[in-house]
Amino acid sequence: MIKDKIEIFLITYNRASKLEKTFKQLFAANSPIKDFDITILDNNSTDNTVEVIKKYQKNFKNLKHLRQKRNIGANANIARAYEEATKDYVWILADDDNYDFSSWSEVEQAIKRKEEIIMVSKYALPETYNLINIITQASFTPSVILSTKLLDDTTLRNMYDNIYTMYVQLVPIVMALNENKQIYVLNGKAIILNGNDYGVQCGLFCHSVNYHRGADADRMWYRSATMTQIIGIINALEPLKNGSKEIFMDRNINSAIHFFKPFSKDFMHFADIWVNFNRKQKIKFLKKLIIIKLHIPTIITFKKNSKGIYVTLFNVLKFKIIPFRKKK
Repeated sequence: MIKDKIEIFLITYNRASKLEKTFKQLFAANSPIKDFDITILDNNSTDNTVEVIKKYQKNFKNLKHLRQKRNIGANANIARAYEEATKDYVWILADDDNYDFSSWSEVEQAIKRKEEIIMVSKYALPETYNLINIITQASFTPSVILSTKLLDDTTLRNMYDNIYTMYVQLVPIVMALNENKQIYVLNGKAIILNGNDYGVQCGLFCHSVNYHRGADADRMWYRSATMTQIIGIINALEPLKNGSKEIFMDRNINSAIHFFKPFSKDFMHFADIWVNFNRKQKIKFLKKLIIIKLHIPTIITFKKNSKGIYVTLFNVLKFKIIPFRKKK
């Protein structure tokens, strides 16, 4: 049976009313997953979350409650869910989304075919989509039902290392893509819709969104406290070998200019973007930086020889920006 193959985790923190709305959908009479094993990973909520869970546990013995001793943060909670998974597939849900199970039979067929990555949300996918669109969609954690075969020791280690990026859920996707694995996207209607309007409207191209709800941001490490969606996903995609990474980085040259603040702590975010640029993108960034930030007219030339690439301003200031190295 399919329910013996999928394990569902739902992460929550201090949103009892949203959680109850979600429960009404998951445990509705027509819900195909109402009898599945569902574990609530509660980040030590201080509201009436416990009472809401207990109310539903009376009628649904398959609902389990794992309460963290401390609020470890949403991203660590996601990593913990993947670590706890023991069945063939794992599906991580949030506490504030909306569901339409009319295409659930397609999910079951995909599992029978042993698809390893099943995408069940499509709000970020246009009619004709590419891999960047799919990665964008996968950044929404509940979008993907994942085969636990992909969760080996190295993957989980990388997920915990990526907690600061806010995108631990992208780690197994990136690693799978590097191994040329396929992502199956539902042909029918999406199963899950993002209940957070901000996430739908802003997507990955926001500069000011972070997830330290419940923590004292003033006492957090600056890099984590100020992490944004765009910087987070750039860091999470760092090892991606697919050419789609270059397309994504091309879109974010202006983001690099936004974070170019040499005498500010935010400069570390610029550095995260810079190291992921290829040579052409670095040149493109420098051109834009000179024009936009320094307000210098486009009297600038770029010359390349066997030793590197040089920039000349007004035929006076000359400096090397990218050295060439001989291949070993």
